[in-house]
Amino acid sequence: MCLRIRHSGLAYATIAAIHQDREGAMGCDIHAHLELIDRPAIHVARFDLPRNYSLFSLLAGVRSDPREMQGFEPVYEPRGLPAHISSTVLEACTYAIDDELAALEVDGYCSREDAQRWIANGNATSCDSTYERITDPDWHSVSWLVCDELQAIDTRYQRLTDERDPWLAAIIGAMSAFGEQQRPSRLVFWFRG
Repeated sequence: MCLRIRHSGLAYATIAAIHQDREGAMGCDIHAHLELIDRPAIHVARFDLPRNYSLFSLLAGVRSDPREMQGFEPVYEPRGLPAHISSTVLEACTYAIDDELAALEVDGYCSREDAQRWIANGNATSCDSTYERITDPDWHSVSWLVCDELQAIDTRYQRLTDERDPWLAAIIGAMSAFGEQQRPSRLVFWFRG
C-alpha cells in the first residue's frame, strides 16, 4: 500500500493499493474520486480501493451473486455521472475525440471513428452537445454518493460482515470533516472489469 501526494494547483491525495484476486483471475476495479459539490465541482482526492466485492455489491451491485451474497444488494442504484463534475473526474472517465492524438496513441484520446463505433455499440455515450468527449467504453456502473449514503452502506457492510472496511471509513471521515466546515462533498465512482 502506498500514499502519493500530488500538487497541481490543488493538492490532493492518491491512495493506491496493490491487490489481486485470490484465484489470479481478471478482476473488477473501482475508480473513486472525492469532490466538493460546487459549480463546477472541486476535485479533492482519488482513491484506488482494493478489490472488495462485498463492498462493490453494496455500492452498485457490481460482482454480486444473489445466491451467494444474500443481503448485499446495492443500497442505492447507480445514478450515472452527477451534474457539474470536476474537470479531473471528466478527464479520468472520458476520452477526448482527436484523430491526430489518437493516431499517436496519446492516453485519454480516441479517434472519431472509434467513438462513433463505441456509441453505436452502446459501449459509450457522448458527454456533451459538441460530441468532443465520450465516456470510457470500458467502465460501467458509474454513480455518486454523499456522506449520509456512504454511512448507510458502511452500516449495512458492518452488519453483514462483522467488520468495517478501512478504506470506506477513511473516505467517510474525510467527507464528514468537509461537512463540518459546511462544504458538502460526494464520492463519484465507476468500475472497470
